[in-house]
Formats: sequence, C-alpha cells, structure tokens
Amino acid sequence: MSSHDNPIHRWLAALLLLSATLACTKDDTPEPSSRETEVYGRIVLRGTNHKATNFPCIVRAYHTFGTDVLWVNKTVKVAETLTDSNGYYSLQFTAANLDKFGYFIRLETPLANHYNPTHRQYQIQPGQKQELNLNYTPYAWLKLRTKNVNPQVGDKLTVDNGNGERYVIWGPVEANLVLLMAGNATNEVPTFLTRNNTGLKLSFNIFLPAFDTTEYYLEY
Repeated sequence: MSSHDNPIHRWLAALLLLSATLACTKDDTPEPSSRETEVYGRIVLRGTNHKATNFPCIVRAYHTFGTDVLWVNKTVKVAETLTDSNGYYSLQFTAANLDKFGYFIRLETPLANHYNPTHRQYQIQPGQKQELNLNYTPYAWLKLRTKNVNPQVGDKLTVDNGNGERYVIWGPVEANLVLLMAGNATNEVPTFLTRNNTGLKLSFNIFLPAFDTTEYYLEY
C-alpha cells in the first residue's frame, strides 16, 4: 500500500487543509464605533462670512443626558477652547456614548457687543469630525416711535424686546423707546394692545443692521 492510499495520511491532509482554511477566514465581527469627536470652524459675524472679532471667543461643548430622577436631565461640559487670531476654533473630546441628540456646542464669551450668544445651541454628532461655523450676533438698536391715533379709555400697549424686557404705554401717549436687539438679523418685536377688554396682537418684523440704530413708526 502506498502512502497516498493510507487513510491516516488522507485524514491528516484533510485536517491540515481545514486548519489552513479556517486561518484564512476573515473575522466579520464589526469594530466598535469610535467615540472620538472633533468639531472645528470659525466664528463669523452674523449675516456675513467675515471674522467676527479680533478678540478671543470661548467655545464650549456639552453633553446632556438623563439621570435616575424621572424627567430630569443633567448637562455637563465636556470640552472648551478659545479662537485663534483668525477666529478659528477646534474642539476634541471622547464622547460618553453615541447619542446623536445629546451633544451640542455654544459660543460663550463676555464680550460687550455680543447679543445673548448663549441662547443658541448647535447640535453636534458624537464620534464624528465635523465643521461648524458659529454666528457672532452683534448689537443693534431699534428706536420705536409709537402713537395712539384712536385712544380709548384703558388702552394699554405692551412692547417686548425679546430679551425679557417689557415696556407698557398707557392711554393716548406718544412714546419713544430704544430697544437693544440682534444686529444683521430680522427681529420680531412682540407688541400687544389691550383695548376695551380685548387683546390685539400688533407684532412686527424688522431687519436691523449691526451696530446701527433703526427707526420704526407704530400707529395704533
């Protein structure tokens, strides 16, 4: 009997072939998704592509997640940085999870000519590298002139500047109000007239250029 006809030899050859096949089989187990996150971009003056300011701006990233208390969320800072001399920023952090709704960044800086920058949150995707330009919203002023052309007893005009400040004008008074608002942006000015125990909304929208005063006449 030749060695080729030996059952033991045939069995060993088959075993060696199977081992080689298994060794060459690719592992199809997917690699875990990376939680490394990077956000970069520039701080631009709202309504333009220009650098917003020559001063450094603070950019912070946050993570919001649920707690053990029902309906209570917790927000923690996960990274922060300053812009460079050209207005660019870059933030890197390792996300705790890949919750696509749980992470955001904010422009936060105490510069005098910001208009409520912390009111705007920019959602970001954890585990990704992404570019995001942030708007620096400058001041603008609205000089609102009001005139009651049909005064009634008990007339009350309420004006809201959208920043938590309200002004009340009674009766047939002509008034001049100067409201601090967002520049390079269309602002809604919520205005409400109470007359004869009836409420009437008089809100209007007006575009205000940055660092400028715009007059608007409201007759009611």
